[in-house]
Amino acid sequence: MTGALAPIALLLGAIVAAGELARRLRIVPRFATLADLGRRAGAILARRGVSDHLKERATRILAGRMMASSLSAGAVLAMVIAPVVLLLLIDGALPLGVRAAFFDWQARLLILFVSLIYVLARWRIGRRRLQPR
Repeated sequence: MTGALAPIALLLGAIVAAGELARRLRIVPRFATLADLGRRAGAILARRGVSDHLKERATRILAGRMMASSLSAGAVLAMVIAPVVLLLLIDGALPLGVRAAFFDWQARLLILFVSLIYVLARWRIGRRRLQPR
């Protein structure tokens, strides 16, 4: 590996923080809501026997909801990636070696391996909490 473990640990910490933010801010349901609104709009447009005026009105309402949903999901996505972006910006001002670790394939493999262990451990802990006593 072409560097110390400190930059890799910093990057791993930022990635774990981003994952926890994604979990707590429920980012996946936000994008699922957006996809559902898109399906509903498509179904309305494909409907037969409904006047074009009513279709336009319904799609206008759904377009507003989709806009609000996409802005909300985008804001949450920006908050989720903020720890990694912030760390990379700090590394630009103070050379910590994070960018080098970010582009090193061996460091990426190590981060992937440790991240998978974290995800599995987190999943097991979450399952244990859900078990009835």
